[in-house]
Amino acid sequence: MGLSRVRTVVALPGCRHLQILQLSGCSPLNERDLDVLHLLTQGCRNGEMAVRLHLAEVTAKKHMSSLMRKLNVQDRAQDVLQAKKLGLV
Repeated sequence: MGLSRVRTVVALPGCRHLQILQLSGCSPLNERDLDVLHLLTQGCRNGEMAVRLHLAEVTAKKHMSSLMRKLNVQDRAQDVLQAKKLGLV
């Protein structure tokens, strides 16, 4: 069983964030997504995220890609704007 299946979804049923994400067509975010999002809003690049999260840089990059896919955005700036719009940060 992969780690993605072990992690729990942070936005629980009935949770305001899950409802907002569902209404906006976005997927629920897990703990790691929120960690990455928090660092992204601080202006961290993939290398710095990797150091702070104790990951390989390629893993941090994969987490960034996953986050962008879940929020239906194409780049880092859109990621932050969408997260703010949805009240995630």
